[in-house]
Amino acid sequence: MLGAPSLWPDADRSIIAGIPALLIVGSAVAAERAGLTVKSPGIQLLGAASYSIYLTHFFVTQFVIKIVDRIHPAAPAAIFGSGVLCFALVVGVGVVMHRKVELPLSAFARRLLGGRSRPLPTAAIATTVEPAASDPTPESVLSPDLPDTGVIA
Repeated sequence: MLGAPSLWPDADRSIIAGIPALLIVGSAVAAERAGLTVKSPGIQLLGAASYSIYLTHFFVTQFVIKIVDRIHPAAPAAIFGSGVLCFALVVGVGVVMHRKVELPLSAFARRLLGGRSRPLPTAAIATTVEPAASDPTPESVLSPDLPDTGVIA
């Protein structure tokens, strides 16, 4: 996709990137619904690092684009090579950021929050809090249109 503007200068971006993205995501969803899952550790790592890849890909691709602009490759092979280089760098930087930044910060946040990996559901929090004597009764808090769920708001 890095070379798409030079290969197809008049093509719409939604055609160049949108249709391939639609095919990739649609195929993945269809495969998962059919029961096909990937258990490869490398693919699992890419899935775990996907958010870090998402957050860093812009900076990495801009870096590669700046380098490619200085070199001025005209041949399709050079454009393809820069795309392969960009892909490899995006994945590499994303995985490093996942392991060296995201995982340590997540562990720190879990320790800071008392070891909970996920917040309690709202209903569990609401049922564990006893209302004060001055609090209105649940009937006066609920709207007449809402059913009484027994949870004190």
